This record gives sequence, C-alpha cells and structure tokens, in this order.
Amino acid sequence: MARGHQAIAAAVAVVDAGAVIAVHDADGRALVCDATRPRAVAALRGRARDWARPLPVMVSDREVARRLAVLTADEERLLTSRGSPIVLVTAGRPRPPLAAGVNPVGERVGLRLPSTRLQRLLLAMVDRPLVVTADGASSPHVSGVPLGTLLVDAPETPRSSSPPSVVWLVDGRSAFVRRGRGEASTPVRLPIPARQPILALGGGHTFAIAEGHSAHVSEPSLEHSANPGAALDEWLDGALRRTPPAVVAHDLDPQDPSTRLAARWPKACRIAVQHHHAHVASCAAEHEIDEAFVGVAYDYPRMGEDGTLWGGEILVGDLRTYRRVGRFATTPLPGGAVALRRPARVALGYLLAGERLGRASMSPALVESYVRRLPAWEVATVRRMIGSGVNIPMTSSSAVLVDAVASLLGLRDDTSFNGEAALILEGATRGQRGEELPWRLVNHDGVWVYDPTPTFSALLAGLRDGASVSVLAAGFHATMASVTVALCVEAARAVHSDVVCLSGDLFAASHALATSVANALRSAGFLVYGNERVPSSDDGVCYGQLVVAAAQMAWQKVTPPWAARP
Repeated sequence: MARGHQAIAAAVAVVDAGAVIAVHDADGRALVCDATRPRAVAALRGRARDWARPLPVMVSDREVARRLAVLTADEERLLTSRGSPIVLVTAGRPRPPLAAGVNPVGERVGLRLPSTRLQRLLLAMVDRPLVVTADGASSPHVSGVPLGTLLVDAPETPRSSSPPSVVWLVDGRSAFVRRGRGEASTPVRLPIPARQPILALGGGHTFAIAEGHSAHVSEPSLEHSANPGAALDEWLDGALRRTPPAVVAHDLDPQDPSTRLAARWPKACRIAVQHHHAHVASCAAEHEIDEAFVGVAYDYPRMGEDGTLWGGEILVGDLRTYRRVGRFATTPLPGGAVALRRPARVALGYLLAGERLGRASMSPALVESYVRRLPAWEVATVRRMIGSGVNIPMTSSSAVLVDAVASLLGLRDDTSFNGEAALILEGATRGQRGEELPWRLVNHDGVWVYDPTPTFSALLAGLRDGASVSVLAAGFHATMASVTVALCVEAARAVHSDVVCLSGDLFAASHALATSVANALRSAGFLVYGNERVPSSDDGVCYGQLVVAAAQMAWQKVTPPWAARP
C-alpha cells in the first residue's frame, strides 16, 4: 500500500472534507466518498457522469447495515455470502442518514460489506458508510477531473475486473440482479445436454457456452467493451480454452448485435432464438421444468416473429418452442429508440395513437389535461410523425407502458437508463398496497390483449380529482398483477399447465412488480417460478438461448399439439 497508514490517513482526511478518492486494490478500481454527505455524493456522480443510477453503499458490519435498512435474516446471510455481493434491501424508516443522492429514484438501497484490507481500514478510520463504486473509475482522471487521492494496494488475490454481483430476495428466494465477479467459474446446469458445444451470444455483450449439462455464462464486464467481437475472442480463449463451438445461438432480430456477431460463423451453424422465448426458457431451465409452461416476459422492446417489437408477452411453450397467446396493446414509439429515453413521448404515443380495441376510448378532456403540460413543439412533432407513419415502430412492451405511466403521473418525463421509470414508480408507492384500477382484456385475432385505455383514463381522472400520486402508483402495480393473472388463466387453458415462469428486464428493475405479480399468481393457484441463478434481465438471455438451442438440437422432429397455430 502506497505510504502505508500515512497514505490512508491522508485519504481519510480527503473523504472527511467531502471530496472523492480513487482506490485500486484487490477489488479493482473504484471511486469512494462519504455516503452521508450530499455534496460528496454529487461530486462522485459528476466525476462518473452518472446522475441517476442507485449507488452501492459499503458498511463495516451487519450492525451498521441494520441501522440503514430493514433486513431479514436471509438478507443478512446474503450480505456475508461469497463474493461480497451488493444486496438490494428496503431502506429504513425514517429515512436513514444517507445522502438523498445515493438513490434519487427509489426506496431501496444496495448494501455491501468490505472484502479487502484497504476497504476495512478505510471504513474503520472514516467510521461512516461509504459509496464505493467502480463506475467511471477507469483512470486516475475521471471525466477529465483529477481525483483528490489515489490509494493503491497490491492485490491479495487476483480478481476479475467485473463489478460485484447484485442480489435481492424476491418472493422469499435470492435472485441475481447482476451475476458479477467470479460467477463465470460456476456453471449453470442445462436440463437438456448440449450434444455439441454451443455458443450463445445473448444481446451481444454477455455470452455463454455449453458442453453437456454445463453452461458457463460470462461476467458483465463484457457489456462495457468497445469491441464486443474482440471481447468475445478474449473471453472464449481466456476463460474456456476449449474446442470452438459447433453451433451458435443468437437473437431473432437481424439488426441485433448478437446476430451480427453470429455472422462470423457459417449459416448452417446458427440458431436464431426469439428474445422473449429465451427469457422464459432461462427461468424454466433453471428450475428443470421439462413440461409445457406459461411464460410471462415483461421486457423492453425486442423483435417478435411478426416484425413488431414485443415486450409484454404471455407465451405457452417448452424449452424448444412456444406460441404467443397474450400480449399488451401496442403503441407507436415516436422517433424509435429516442422514445425509450423520453417517457413523455411514449405516453403521447399511447394517448394519440395507441391500439384501439373495440369500444375503449379516452375522454378528449383527459387527454388534453396531459398534453397541455408538454412543450407544444413536441406534441406537434409527435402528431406529425403519427400522421406520416414515419419512424414510429409499434411495440407491445410492458416496460414502455410503465415508462408511460411514470410520465402520466408526473414522476419522470425523461430517463437515463432502462428501468429508471420503474424504480421511480415503485418509490412513489411508498410501500403501500393499492386497489386495482379499471382494465380489460380483448380477444384479438386469437390472442388475448390487455387494453390499458381504461387504466390510463383512471390515472388521469384520479389526478384531476386530487388523488395522491402514491395511491395511483400503488393502484397501477395492483392492476399489473391482476392483468397478469387474467392473461395467465387464459394461457393455462391453452397449454393445460399451472406452471408460470416470470422473466424479463422489468422484473429485474422493479422489486415491487416482481413480488406483487408472483404473489397474485400464487394466490390464483399457479406454481410460480422466477430467475435465480441467472438474472431475469438481458444478462440472462444468453443462457436462455443455450437452453432453446440444446432443446431444438435434441428434439428436432417433435411438435407438441399445443404449439400448432390457430
């Protein structure tokens, strides 16, 4: 350690003064500041150029953790588990003595115990919780601003450059939100063995390879690579050192990064897997479900079989194939991907040109009550896009619906990362349960469709009549749970199964939604499963692709009766 305890004492003085330090030890490079001082947290965010994501908080021991959060015995066990993961828990009430900027968008806090001697010394000498985050700490100068102090300690044990895992308890079971450092060395079982080595490219950033019953999933450090192709080569060579894959699984979308990477292999070696089937198959495979099941994929927009962007899907299927039996109503995305960072634009799309299913319609006065608070130029631009039909892809994404609701309630009109609106909406409930809002299902071309028009009307009418945002947000969560149950009841009739598998980015973003949906389904008599060993986010899609590819290779000539299209 540079200059020993003298250097640490100097670093502590910098932290006490409200500045940010950089640390490089066995845990990798990190930015560190006092988690209780708003200006220090703001300074760290400025250096990392990250203004919204929740920041992890490191505490010296479980006693300090108990003062900051409401911890169950299982959550305390997770805190002390292998790899020193970040554990997402409910913040204490009254609000713990952490700077509001630690988590400006939600009610949960990510806690972690120290895992290196330098971290333990810093915590002991500062005697306060610390923000310790690897984000943006790739050099002594972050965002062009020199750091106050750089501490360097020789690694005790060489570690991966990946960030630590992030875990939480959902429905009483621990689950990875991020499968981080060291987890790539722990294989995940494949229920159907790979006859030949299979490489799955996920979304182009997180990869997996299978041999026999073992699936090895890469760490999320590849996600930040400027050259995914080179990162793939390095991962395969350094982590596996095995025979090149005989089969490559990738996304169905020809424009997806995984599909472009797959072009490096002959076409005869490639298997395209629909994104949301991969999600629910990953969950089913984890729990070794080898029969037909109902899959709930709540996700951001990804290409479906019909050329539209899916994401609010109820599928019936097995590990090999599937059929779509339910979905959310579609809406245009004005401006395409641009709209995914502008919930206000998504909400406009729903109100002005969302899929109209039969008699449902919205009061012009309610629509106007929302439209008039947005910039006139933006409303005119969206109307023009809708009128021309240019650059307005249609999507059934449930995550897009959540974004729209966050804007309708005045919680957030812009976002900086996927899941931000879901976190804000969850925080707005303040932990309370709500009564469900109006909703309806419509059978459209043989597929059951959730029509959110009555839900939107109730939200806007509630605001007009003075209802609190927290009550309306809680009501929306209850509505999503009831809608999911109704869709799964219809799907169960098609597949003759009471097994439901939940997966997708939305379940990885919103603990409240994941919990309420699981509880509602279980109360309705379903056997409910969620991802545990791989994330339900896109980081777990590569595992789902392996599962589907292995199943298709094993049963190429078998077509179950439920799979026939109507």
